[in-house]
Amino acid sequence: MVLSGGWVVLTLLLPIYLCYFPSTHLIPSLSETGWLVILSWACTILAFGLSLQALKHISVFTQNLVLNLEPVYGILLAFAIYHENKNLSSGFYWGFAVIISTVIIQMLRLLKKTSHCLEK
Repeated sequence: MVLSGGWVVLTLLLPIYLCYFPSTHLIPSLSETGWLVILSWACTILAFGLSLQALKHISVFTQNLVLNLEPVYGILLAFAIYHENKNLSSGFYWGFAVIISTVIIQMLRLLKKTSHCLEK
């Protein structure tokens, strides 16, 4: 339902967008269509299938933790590549410490659970 609503709204707004940002072509070429199919398959269907396979081996909490850490990975890459940490306050670093500590606590909890399972 949400996707249908988005499609309707974007379809209604497309003429207004094209007035301000005219385009030379609206329909993708055959090579562009091929790339769109390949990328949609690899980045959506394959990724979703792999995440379902991973859920057979890890908990849902761990899966959500990994997904919610994606912005943290982006922040770390921005630090390493673009040196974007010059204007950050101490509050950011405290929040970052909380996030990292929850990851460490979760890993210790999983390791403890695994060691108890191995002892039995």
